[in-house]
Amino acid sequence: MPLSARAKDFINRGKEVIREPHVDDAHIAEAEGDPISKLLIILPRLKKKPIQLQWDIRVFGVDSSDVPLYISLPDALEIVGGNSMLNISIIQLWAMYMDKLSVEQAQAEVYGFIEPQSIQKSGNTQVQIQQYMQTWMSDSRRDIYMAPYIDGSHWQLMVIIPKEYTVVWFCSLHRKPSHEIKCQLQG
Repeated sequence: MPLSARAKDFINRGKEVIREPHVDDAHIAEAEGDPISKLLIILPRLKKKPIQLQWDIRVFGVDSSDVPLYISLPDALEIVGGNSMLNISIIQLWAMYMDKLSVEQAQAEVYGFIEPQSIQKSGNTQVQIQQYMQTWMSDSRRDIYMAPYIDGSHWQLMVIIPKEYTVVWFCSLHRKPSHEIKCQLQG
């Protein structure tokens, strides 16, 4: 069925209104350097198999071969999607990224990070957790430590300031610290 002159005129006027969007090359270069863009670039590799990331012992005070960090495609999609609970690998990756930022901004002596898997009650005894935290904090001598902690499938963040004997607890659900973590901190 042929189009009427009026329909053709309507379609042609619509084409005149549609313009190619102007894209500033500077914004593209900036966007491609952000962590999410970098993550999107490696998605095809992650589809084939998880990749193991290494960290410097300076970051957590434990060797990455003792606590391996694998990032898989579902992990990457969790980060990009932002609609599910982050697993421990993603939290480790976040801590590594934050450590990198503190080094770049000459704040490495101020901020330290507690390796999250090493302070979880599953797989660690209370003595092991206390020993790791005490050894790492006394060896690294940072002013402030960020310690991600999982309690009942919910991530919480402890900010530990050893010189002031202070722990600040952040929980989006307003939960109080568990008895286990209080005991570990008092040890």
